[in-house]
Amino acid sequence: TGISYVSLSVPTNRSNSLNPDLTFSATGTVNIGLFADIPIEKTDFNFHTGIIIAKSGLNGKTEGTDNTQESIVNITTLNIPLLIRYVKPANNWRPFINGGFNFNYHVENSARLFDIRRSPGSILVDEVTEQTILNDTMLGFSLGAGVLFNYGPRSVVSAELRFNKHW
Repeated sequence: TGISYVSLSVPTNRSNSLNPDLTFSATGTVNIGLFADIPIEKTDFNFHTGIIIAKSGLNGKTEGTDNTQESIVNITTLNIPLLIRYVKPANNWRPFINGGFNFNYHVENSARLFDIRRSPGSILVDEVTEQTILNDTMLGFSLGAGVLFNYGPRSVVSAELRFNKHW
């Protein structure tokens, strides 16, 4: 279980149908997943992988003089990290760093775009389009650092800060 912060910008290959000036504020989301650390023989390195699911909702907005465009984006993502992790040998507390590739599959991937026009005495809201804003699959990289705590045989609790970038 973890918490991540998600931010979004309109990809250049989608800017024809979406306003490229839409800005999305970062939002927090809870991640749930399963992980595996597979030791690499006779080294302090592990192959770290897992599967993580996260659901995010973002709002984007751009304002003009007479109109505003808003977008509501809902994304449910399966994330599979493929990382090499170096763990410093120590007793119970073991710091680590890791890096590698990251694969995302967006199970839910929808964006609703609204055009809001103001005139004296009225506000008109039109749903312009509903579409995907991201590719269904994305590849990226991850860099992270953290600490492992061994509290029993084959029992570990960890904390990590990880940066992911996808394209």
